[in-house]
Amino acid sequence: MMKNLLISLMMLTTVAFAHATDFKYQWHHTIYGQTKAGNTPVSVVQTADGNYVTFNSFGSNTLTGTQLYFDGQPLQDAQGQNIEGCPYQGTNQNSVNDNLLLQKMNAGTGALMWTVYSDKGYLYNNKSIYPTPDGGVIFVGDVRNFANKTEPTLFRMIGADGQKTEVGYTPAGNDHNSIEGVIAKINKDGKVEWAKLIATTTHPTVNGTHFGGYAIYYKGLVVDRKGNIYVCGNYMSSVTFVKRDGTKETHEAKNTAAWDGSIQTSAGDPFIAKLDKDGYLLRFMTEDESNVKFATFDKMVVKDGTLYVSGRLQGDGAATIKFGNTTLQPNDCWNLIYASVKTEDLSLNYIKMLVAGKFDGKSYAVQNMNLQYYNGSLYMTGLMTGSLADDATSTPFIATTSKMREAFIVKVEAKSG
Repeated sequence: MMKNLLISLMMLTTVAFAHATDFKYQWHHTIYGQTKAGNTPVSVVQTADGNYVTFNSFGSNTLTGTQLYFDGQPLQDAQGQNIEGCPYQGTNQNSVNDNLLLQKMNAGTGALMWTVYSDKGYLYNNKSIYPTPDGGVIFVGDVRNFANKTEPTLFRMIGADGQKTEVGYTPAGNDHNSIEGVIAKINKDGKVEWAKLIATTTHPTVNGTHFGGYAIYYKGLVVDRKGNIYVCGNYMSSVTFVKRDGTKETHEAKNTAAWDGSIQTSAGDPFIAKLDKDGYLLRFMTEDESNVKFATFDKMVVKDGTLYVSGRLQGDGAATIKFGNTTLQPNDCWNLIYASVKTEDLSLNYIKMLVAGKFDGKSYAVQNMNLQYYNGSLYMTGLMTGSLADDATSTPFIATTSKMREAFIVKVEAKSG
């Protein structure tokens, strides 16, 4: 059952020989969990020593198997034991628990140098890794407790040295699953140096009907040259971070009227959290005032002491959102926003909005897929239906031709926006 060839690794060959005359095959690996669903390549990053760390999730289900296979054989840990994921009690063969799999590989030969994985907890919606200046990686992900809704262990990671690192939390206590953000530091040798909750989030029952199990989205991750960590996303209730001195800082979302407690609705506020190299809060940035329906920061890049972020926001044409001296007034489409932020104090250099327009009188979503910095310019890419304009009165500079979503790319001068 060879599923899901690791396409991400195949792409490394293209990167390595982008300027060569001929493309030459180097190496590849296949990775899968013994289930009928859920083996997913996530990303590949190059570490400070020039090698690669690959990020995949592998499925486990007690009905079909919990083992991890690598190049067709059961993958073993440092002690020679077969690696297995969370013993998730699947309701059918297609249900799956997603387990973390980080592997460091030699860039030239593809030789496996170490493996880090999880055997408790469910990797949920958002997950990413980013290299650190000392040769390791930072992991950030949304984690859901599928092993046992009442136990106080949310997530458990096993390092390359065989040591188990657990992340604890307070269960909902009402037979509901809660999702929390987990952050972890893995060093250059595959040892889990630390792992913890990014923050704690309240999970109220909204409108007496839906339990707000998913109350925050950790969507973007970068690390600067000093090792400071930045995460961005969107939150819909109260979120509390811990500082290095043990004190706590709480922020309450303003735009919650549209939230029904489910993952399907869009509501809440955008944020950027700056953490130190050990995951403690340094600064938190969100809007100053707002009564819009929804706003989020999705993607980030860091360059020379500046964070560049992109996201989306939705209003009703009258509601506003204010960041410092800038006030935006989004319509009821999903409009694009982008900003330049100082890493030192998370203050704004600028924040701007690209105004979305409807197609055939209907409002469609814009998917903000990626943000890149290259030669002084920002490149935003994604999918859209409708149009984008510089402001509410300008002629759209891009528009789709049908109700089907079409790919777009927008280039922005990074310094001025």
